[in-house]
Amino acid sequence: MRKARRTSGLRAEAGRYHLYAGWFCPWSQRVTIERVLNGLEDVVSVSYVDDARDGRGWAFRETHGSDPVNGFTLLRAADDATEPGFDGLPALPRNPRRGTAYDTAGTV
Repeated sequence: MRKARRTSGLRAEAGRYHLYAGWFCPWSQRVTIERVLNGLEDVVSVSYVDDARDGRGWAFRETHGSDPVNGFTLLRAADDATEPGFDGLPALPRNPRRGTAYDTAGTV
């Protein structure tokens, strides 16, 4: 089985990683494509935020469904859960267990 991240030493196991992405984002598209090409669909779950962003930030709405793993309604909640007091901009793609965004080379 392929390692989830080359430097982590952790193997990709179902339930360990969850990806937050947006169809509108080219970085998210890259990561979700790599997820499929690497055969990780059953290992790395994914939730998509809605294409429209409001004053609260990216949200999980009816368009793509809610966040089934953590029950977040806003992407900001993933940042707060990973790093309390996070004051940066919520970004995609996001793997909150790693707490990183835009690290697409190591995300999948």
